[in-house]
Amino acid sequence: MAWKREDWRANQTVHRVIAAVMAATPMACSSSTADCSNGPANFEIDRALTVEDMVGLLSAKPAVKGWEDVQCDDVCAYLGGGFGGQELKTCDLSLPATDTDGNQVNPGSIKCSGTQPVICEGRRPLGHVEMAEGDQSVGAVLAQMAYLEAAAVDAFEQLAEQLRGFGAPNQLIQRCLLAADDERRHASVIGAHATGHAIPSPLATAAPTDLFSVALHNAVEGCVNEAWAALMAHERSRRLDDPQLRADFAVIAADETRHAQLAWDLHAWFVAQLPTTEAAVVHDAQSTALRRLPQLAVAQAGRVAEMAVLPRSIARAAARDFAARLAA
Repeated sequence: MAWKREDWRANQTVHRVIAAVMAATPMACSSSTADCSNGPANFEIDRALTVEDMVGLLSAKPAVKGWEDVQCDDVCAYLGGGFGGQELKTCDLSLPATDTDGNQVNPGSIKCSGTQPVICEGRRPLGHVEMAEGDQSVGAVLAQMAYLEAAAVDAFEQLAEQLRGFGAPNQLIQRCLLAADDERRHASVIGAHATGHAIPSPLATAAPTDLFSVALHNAVEGCVNEAWAALMAHERSRRLDDPQLRADFAVIAADETRHAQLAWDLHAWFVAQLPTTEAAVVHDAQSTALRRLPQLAVAQAGRVAEMAVLPRSIARAAARDFAARLAA
């Protein structure tokens, strides 16, 4: 039997989280933005490095054959959640010491700092290429959003095809295809508001499509980014000045909440298929993304007054509450 949109109500964990966070969020307005134009966020990692960390790193990066091949930037990227796009300013690595049986004698250490792209709203396909930054007018921001909505069509169609190859349940595949239809409609609706701004077709480069890579991508891009996008869509539906935009975002918010729930349902299925070591890497990447969400939510805030959503202080608190509830 085909899965229907109404069937998602059997599991509304994300919906309940969003409702709880919105209920606790003041209705004060300030500027914010939906796009990725705020530039990279600073990061710093300073922690002990264990044998377990190294095992996870080698599982996540099959091209690295052994400890002797590990570079400082490999460790920094892995412990940073594996998002990619990092630009290091400093990096100092000391590997753990082990005995002849491979048991840890002394921990190593990793200390690195630099910048990396902010977490942006919505689901991107593997290999996604960001749209070139334009001006900061409302029309330009809406064009960027429409580009991301169109990219989400590709993401869900790509995901449906990957799930077929993995032998996933048909209802998960059907939900991805329905989500692609939703995103196609979102791109059209948002694009209609981006008056005078060209919206290019989404671009993507070749990317790995094995089960582990897809699960890792979904754990961050779907479970965190898309869930946050759903919350922001709900906030726009009640905060924006333009009544038509509020109405459009109300529809988008309901769709994106359903998509975020799909991501978490997919996460449960993916983790059940993976070896324990790979499942642990996926879990760690997701946990890192959730921990960083408050900092990156603040980095997104404050660019386009007409697209007002949350001021920085409220964005930080809302993201912290949101991440804690999702993690629970």
